[in-house]
Amino acid sequence: MASNSKLSKVSEDEFFTEPSFVSTLSNAELQEHLAATRDKLSSTLDELEDKANVPKKLGKAKDRLQERFTVMKQEQPLVLLGIGVGAVALAGAIIVGVFRSGRR
Repeated sequence: MASNSKLSKVSEDEFFTEPSFVSTLSNAELQEHLAATRDKLSSTLDELEDKANVPKKLGKAKDRLQERFTVMKQEQPLVLLGIGVGAVALAGAIIVGVFRSGRR
């Protein structure tokens, strides 16, 4: 809730269910509460957008993968070379297998 002393002494449920409490607040206090509620809603909507935005998630995953690749290239170039050689060998074996099975 907001920093106002009246508002900090009441729960959100009481605020929304007890009309007599709301009527005791000044316009400034109500505006303060409204601004705090808007900020909370805005941050919640931003979080939901981040969770639901698949292209944004894929972009972040791509960025993380590129960063890990760069770090691996700098710190363990031989491991990266081994992975590359293994991938080429696997692709070659698949191509040879497909070619052989197509001849039969």
